[in-house]
Amino acid sequence: MRREEIVKKLEEIFSDLFDEEFSLSDQMSPADIEEWDSLMQISILAAVQDEFDVSFEIDEIVAMKNVGDIVAAIREKI
Repeated sequence: MRREEIVKKLEEIFSDLFDEEFSLSDQMSPADIEEWDSLMQISILAAVQDEFDVSFEIDEIVAMKNVGDIVAAIREKI
C-alpha cells in the first residue's frame, strides 16, 4: 500500500473520530488537536489496527508521537 493511501485512510479515521475534516501532516501531534488526549490515542490506534488489519506492541504504541510515526508503524506492518 502506498504512503498516500495510508494517509488518506488515516484522514478518514481522524475525521470520523474527531467529527471534523482533517488534512494530516507527518508532524501533526496531540499538541495540535485539543481533543487528542490519551483516551483518543487509544481510539485512534484501535481504529488503525482494525482498518489496516495490524496489531501494535505496547513499545510501538508508546513510540508513536505524531502522525508520521503512525504512518511509519503501519508501513512496517503491512
